[in-house]
Amino acid sequence: MTLNISRHSFVDSNTRSHQQWYPRDVLEICRDGRCVGYAHTKRRKCRMLIGSYSVSTMNEILDEMSRQLPDPTILRPQLRSLASYGLCGQFHRGQADSMVCKWSSMIYAAFP
Repeated sequence: MTLNISRHSFVDSNTRSHQQWYPRDVLEICRDGRCVGYAHTKRRKCRMLIGSYSVSTMNEILDEMSRQLPDPTILRPQLRSLASYGLCGQFHRGQADSMVCKWSSMIYAAFP
């Protein structure tokens, strides 16, 4: 499987090379308008819809992230906000910290 990680370019100050990344693909966030949480009892992604305002805000956060270096330490506030808007309030709001950890690991794996 090939990930499309090209959306915005940035210059890595350590290597001075152009790199690109697309947070939605790296973080595996679907465009389905549904909660990003995990339903442990069903062993699958949650299927609860989240509000259109939350979806719109998530898109803005992802766009903002794409213009920054893919560094989980720098992106932690955005990852936290992304989790806050992306998790359904009914079942998965408590997964915010684990989502931030999961997404941080995914960024580290994509950009070692």
